[in-house]
Amino acid sequence: MKTSLLLSSAALLIAGSAYAADLPAKKAAPAAAPSAGCPAYGAGFITIPSTDSCIQISGYVRSDNTYTANVVRPAKTYYGLGYKFVVNFDVRNNTELGTVRSFIAVNAASGAPSTGTLMTDKAYVELGGFRAGAALSVVDFDNGYNNSLVSYQPTNVGQLAYTATVGSTAFTVAAEAAQDNNDAGINKASRPDLMVAVSSKVSDAVTVKGGLVSHEVVGSSTGTAQGFAGIGRVDVAFAPVKLILNAAYANGAGAYVDNNGSSSYQGPLNNTMGGIIRDSASDSSNLSTAYDYTAALEYALGNHLAYAYTGYENGTQDVNSYKRTDYGAGFKYTVAKGLYVRPEIYNRVESKNGTDTTSNVFYLRIRRDF
Repeated sequence: MKTSLLLSSAALLIAGSAYAADLPAKKAAPAAAPSAGCPAYGAGFITIPSTDSCIQISGYVRSDNTYTANVVRPAKTYYGLGYKFVVNFDVRNNTELGTVRSFIAVNAASGAPSTGTLMTDKAYVELGGFRAGAALSVVDFDNGYNNSLVSYQPTNVGQLAYTATVGSTAFTVAAEAAQDNNDAGINKASRPDLMVAVSSKVSDAVTVKGGLVSHEVVGSSTGTAQGFAGIGRVDVAFAPVKLILNAAYANGAGAYVDNNGSSSYQGPLNNTMGGIIRDSASDSSNLSTAYDYTAALEYALGNHLAYAYTGYENGTQDVNSYKRTDYGAGFKYTVAKGLYVRPEIYNRVESKNGTDTTSNVFYLRIRRDF
């Protein structure tokens, strides 16, 4: 009986094993396939699944903080605690006509038209040398300091542009949304601003950038006049030292020396003038004039950077004159890859018809790039 029971049990085990062998084996979940890179477009680009396009996502988050030593209360405040973040989406793919690029940048910041509201900073399409959409102006030669008086730094400008590169020189022609620097009630220009720009690496040590702008002066319904502006920048670099020189002049095109009067980031003359700078008197006569120049010196210390700068800006409109002088120094300390702290201190003197206002400001930026 015992032997019969053991034989029956063994038969059941063998049969069960044979049945189990016929069942489909349970497979481990497949590992997620790594995103394929796109080396043709540079570091950071990956393939968008199920497409032939590549994307790069980048941007930064920063904290902007100021303390002004000499202010008049309650009209002004001693300090400012601000922020900004930007996220960039760069999408590219090859076509029979070449690489098509779509670029979108969104941001939110304190001090924007609607503080904290997500806004489009840039949005444009490129094919070959053509660009259409909203982007930095082709004559925006920014050096990146907080308070450098560099001419013309709009957040974005609607434009149609074409760039051709010959050797180490790039030539650009563009039509851009007119930068008016006028009161909101003044009639706007009837045509876009027309401009040419050149950027050339003259040698390993010297880079030159320049641009000329034709601007239709906004006056009243009785007519308009033509204004112009010229902007230039020269970089001279002998490591670890770099010298940066900027200059601009405008006649009836004040936005290209000062910042755009309708921008949320008011330019220095607009601050001095209370935001009322105009290209001309209401009948398009007596064109305003403005000029500025800046000089900056940088000294690289490994991954860190020390810098100092000075700048002067002058504008006239009708019988009024406006001036601003700045000088300052700062240090960019790289804490870790993609993270830096940049303290800066500067003195600013603004003048309207000979009456001066002085500010001594400590500025601190903390920025994380990704």
